[in-house]
Amino acid sequence: MSSRPHHTQKCLTEQSLGQMDDAQWQEIIALLPPDVNEQAFIHHAFTRANGLRCPTDLLRGIFAYVFCLGSFREVGTWSVSTGLSTNGARSWAKRTRQSSSWLLAIVQTLLVSTQPEEVLDLPKDFTGRIRLVDATHLRTWKRSGESRRLHCSYDLLGKRLDQVLLTDHHVGEGLKHFHGHRGDIFVGDSAYCRRQAILDQLDEGVDVVTRLHWSTMPLLEADGQTPFDLSGWLSQLEPTGKGEASVVFQVRKRQQPMRLLAVHLSPEAAKRAHSKRKAKARKNGSTNQALTIQIADWLVVLTSLPADHWSAEQVLMLYRTRWQIELLFKRIKQLVRLHRLRSEHFQSNQAVLAAMMVGWILLEQQVSQVRRALPSKPTKHAAGPVSTWAICALLAQSLRTMIVGTWTWSQIRASLSQLHPVLMYHPQNRVHQESETVTQLAQTLYLSSL
Repeated sequence: MSSRPHHTQKCLTEQSLGQMDDAQWQEIIALLPPDVNEQAFIHHAFTRANGLRCPTDLLRGIFAYVFCLGSFREVGTWSVSTGLSTNGARSWAKRTRQSSSWLLAIVQTLLVSTQPEEVLDLPKDFTGRIRLVDATHLRTWKRSGESRRLHCSYDLLGKRLDQVLLTDHHVGEGLKHFHGHRGDIFVGDSAYCRRQAILDQLDEGVDVVTRLHWSTMPLLEADGQTPFDLSGWLSQLEPTGKGEASVVFQVRKRQQPMRLLAVHLSPEAAKRAHSKRKAKARKNGSTNQALTIQIADWLVVLTSLPADHWSAEQVLMLYRTRWQIELLFKRIKQLVRLHRLRSEHFQSNQAVLAAMMVGWILLEQQVSQVRRALPSKPTKHAAGPVSTWAICALLAQSLRTMIVGTWTWSQIRASLSQLHPVLMYHPQNRVHQESETVTQLAQTLYLSSL
């Protein structure tokens, strides 16, 4: 079907003039890339007006769906009653799917332009970043529905996301998804313990700290010839509960020396690890190997960091900071209220996740500003550190208000004629019980009164 972009261009000018009084939403627009409207046309997210006046109105509706409202029908009701748009639920769903590439472009622009927070007491010779890498699943509501995997790199010292990748569940976790710079340190769990991916990062001058995945990372002794006896080594460490060894892994004919660190877990942590492995084996219909059971009592970390700059205790402490990205995922899912995806359409889910990341990156920028503005030294009323969770919760709630704006009952009553198509019942496989029951009861009462 042919499109008429000249109609859209005309409406874009009208919207720019008509939206200036909405100061709350304009505050969000001011944080977006300056070419956000032009990019919408380039990525074919906005080729015709068709009930909307400009790309930022489209973005506002998508934001309302992601952060505030429960369905596209609610978005249609809100947009009609507030005068934002005349589009219904199906139009909003279609336009959201078409906006995925545009939203992803905004995400990448914001990640590049966002400045990390200033951190004190860094070593003078440390010029890189500590990047925590992990991925999280977001499933659809239907049990048989597909899921999306959100791969993230979190700048620990800058306290911000710096790399994001959205894939389906068929794409596994790995360091291959992230690009580091010389001097950086990647910290990941056992899913990132892959020989070729680690070697590729080392070739770029990036150091790696990962939890050992013994089945995918066969190790050799420091001589590069003898297989490393992991089980025997852990048995020797039982009296002290910690240890370090020099090991080598091999990719084809190339060998790479590494450090292997181990510390015995607390009884509570070991019990949780055993329960987790038993549950996974039960789910897969398999049994755990002896080494899997033995290593569950330990935290075994593989690293390329040199021993003359990083002691074993410092490396283990660095690995434990990986929990910060788990807390980040928890904040995103709970504060954005995006535990599951509401659509099974790939492009729609892609657009929703990209819009979520746009909003979250903007929120992180405000978190940094709030943290810098707060007193750095403890006061008599606040002796502890500032809670990132509390700041994010406060700003997330204010973000919803800025997106939806003023939406009153009087506005809804005043627009009932336009809302009628949006509020109508859509035919489904089942009957509308309320209307059917009322109709039948009315007929029964009428006949009984004769």
